[in-house]
Amino acid sequence: MHHDREDYEVTTTPEPEPVQIIPDDPGRYTQGTIETWDGIIGLGLDYCSGNVTKYLCRHQRKGGGADLVKALDYMFKVLEVAVVDRKEIEKIVRKHDF
Repeated sequence: MHHDREDYEVTTTPEPEPVQIIPDDPGRYTQGTIETWDGIIGLGLDYCSGNVTKYLCRHQRKGGGADLVKALDYMFKVLEVAVVDRKEIEKIVRKHDF
């Protein structure tokens, strides 16, 4: 049996509207016009480097010294991953008197 194109009805499914999830937007995560996570993603930072950035960006507006300590903890992890030589990390720490 031969079918012509006119025998078939072509329908298209409309694209669904994208779902926008708008989280509570605390100002402490926005520096100027850039939201911290947009900067982290835009720069392609890994998890630990992203957290260094997050805590440095918000320390003046939220956690103060505690956030700086958290940033430092993550920075040490970044160093640990990036610098295989433990003695090099110890030299950096001694230089800055931590």
